[in-house]
Amino acid sequence: KSHPPADPNKTGKETELHYYQSIRSVTMVSLKKRISNAFRNKKPQDGKATDKSYLKIDTMPSGLTSSPMPTRVPPPKTIALLYEYNVEGGTPNNGETASLWSQVKEALKEEEDPVTLCNYVDSQTGSTILHEICKSEDPPLEIVQQVIAICGMSAATKKDLSGCIPLHYAVSNTRGGVSAAVLEALIDANSEAARSYFSMGLTVGSTSPLYRAVQLHQKREVLLVIHEQCPSMLYVPTTVTPVVYKNRETTVPMTVQDTPLNLLWRRYHTEKWECEKFFPGDNSSDEVLFHRKEYRAKACETRDTIMSMLLMLNFDLDVEEENSIHSSKSLATALDTLKGKGHIVHASASLACTAPTDLLKLIIDKNPQEVNEADSKGKLPLHYVAEAQTLTKTSPGYQGKFVIQCLLEMYPAAAQVSDKEGRLPLTLAFQAKKTIDGGLQLLYEAFPNAIENAKLHGVEQTQIDSFLQEMASAADADDPIFVVQRPGVDVHDILGAMWAHEADVGLQMLAIMALVNMTTNNQSSKQNDAVKAITLAGGISSIVRAMGYYPTEAVVQEKACFVLRQLVSGAECEPFLEVSFAAVGAIVAVIRAMQRNSMDVMLVVAACEALKSLAIDTDSYTQIIGAGGIPAIIKAMEANYTNMEVQHSACNALAHLVDFSNAKCPLCKKDDLCSVLEKASSNYSTLCEADVTYVLDRLEN
Repeated sequence: KSHPPADPNKTGKETELHYYQSIRSVTMVSLKKRISNAFRNKKPQDGKATDKSYLKIDTMPSGLTSSPMPTRVPPPKTIALLYEYNVEGGTPNNGETASLWSQVKEALKEEEDPVTLCNYVDSQTGSTILHEICKSEDPPLEIVQQVIAICGMSAATKKDLSGCIPLHYAVSNTRGGVSAAVLEALIDANSEAARSYFSMGLTVGSTSPLYRAVQLHQKREVLLVIHEQCPSMLYVPTTVTPVVYKNRETTVPMTVQDTPLNLLWRRYHTEKWECEKFFPGDNSSDEVLFHRKEYRAKACETRDTIMSMLLMLNFDLDVEEENSIHSSKSLATALDTLKGKGHIVHASASLACTAPTDLLKLIIDKNPQEVNEADSKGKLPLHYVAEAQTLTKTSPGYQGKFVIQCLLEMYPAAAQVSDKEGRLPLTLAFQAKKTIDGGLQLLYEAFPNAIENAKLHGVEQTQIDSFLQEMASAADADDPIFVVQRPGVDVHDILGAMWAHEADVGLQMLAIMALVNMTTNNQSSKQNDAVKAITLAGGISSIVRAMGYYPTEAVVQEKACFVLRQLVSGAECEPFLEVSFAAVGAIVAVIRAMQRNSMDVMLVVAACEALKSLAIDTDSYTQIIGAGGIPAIIKAMEANYTNMEVQHSACNALAHLVDFSNAKCPLCKKDDLCSVLEKASSNYSTLCEADVTYVLDRLEN
């Protein structure tokens, strides 16, 4: 019954449009409440699920008719510019962005009423001027500081209708990101609200700000600023959600858990591969050289980001250096002070239960001198592994145990070294509630007298007695051979066992068999979960590494090829999760396995199936060709010309490989290929004829 108030400056239709836009959000809330109440107060009669009459709303919500609605206040000029850019402008080029900020700067100078500017809230989104600035591309620090100065520190804590503060949009900026200086200004405006925002990223079911920033390829300095606010975000699993990056939406078919450290490490592998991979045609062209130079720089930056984040977990600073850090005007200046002051092995050891195994191995192998170095707390890397927590309730922490084993092998006396508080590694392990399977037994066997130290530092006698009884009744329980075969074993623990026992071919075989069992579970949901877990935990690298260590062990090669084929089912997420089989050498490993074991029927069949699955795009096809995939298949067909299964799998793989629009076979003689294909078609026409005909037709055309 109410009507919008008249506005002499607008036509009737314009007035009505603004009026109904202003009450839209109120109306939707009221309608949702009405429907919710209808559900609670009325139920379908006679149990008929199709009867939805109880959803009808006969009258308008009373709250909308009791008083006239206010008009929508037109936004100040500054906000109008930003809103037009963010909602309607799309992604501009650099010139348009510069023009936008010039206009915003002028508009800020012309604002006659700062109070109106500060108090304005968009009725549809709840956004303030600072929200809109943080959504825009590369906002200048000067403008952010000017707005905070005008509107006050509280501007940084105001929430829009989605419950987000401006800092959230700065971290999640999809238009090219913000600078580290702008991010620091928003944090400094209200450090308590910033800490609350960043700590929320550790809650179950949410995506952490650090992970979202890594997803969106934010600058290295920005990532380090975010990491500084809440370092545990680096290694705590977070829920992965879709993002829109530079107007390209990415989707995830399944809910996955991942960490920023794992994502950065996978990105490093991919970027490193991009600067080394083989291209069709002239690989010395300017275009190829530029591509390799670009990705070499990206790989170096990603590697430096990972190492800087790890170093920020463990720094040794004196009082003067700490004062220098606190007085630094930027994080870059602080990092210059911190160079050479950290212990990278100590920092990575504190993540022993969750970090990628190949990253741990690389760091320890590159810095062996740190294994017996104590930091400012008197701790060795072994102390940090001993007190490292497992982040999943189902995992006893086998991966941490294998890191303990590696460090004890390098420095056995570490078990007898106490930190500055007098605690031995065994004491820290008891205090961290580690189990006999999580390294407690190894630390006890390295120095049994440490039990007395544990008692001295408050470890309860009942906990010690329980441990000793368990040791007496399960002498072989801690053997890695048994670990990898246990039902429900965690993926990280299997991969940790493979890393810690690279010289044990039997364990490598059993570990890969465990991965086979996980990826062939009868329940599709569990199989999908296993594929995701193995892929994101760095399982592809561990499998490829095992194949490289034991090239003539046919069982290891065969089962590894089978697992790689199973894992490709998760490759549909590759652009989003940055998982690259080619980058970690999976394609080359499969081809080499077939070349070295061409007489092994089961291995050849598994390798052909794997290559067929791995050829998911032109890049992977090019690598298969460049690594000699076609000649390897021909050689296997010639060596097993009487075996129907080999001929069928090989022909099927070739048919898939030539199915690319630009498919050619430059590394094999056409006559040799035609000869072996015709022989297969003649001997096994029912199984091979269709594939052979297709391959020959493609080669002719």
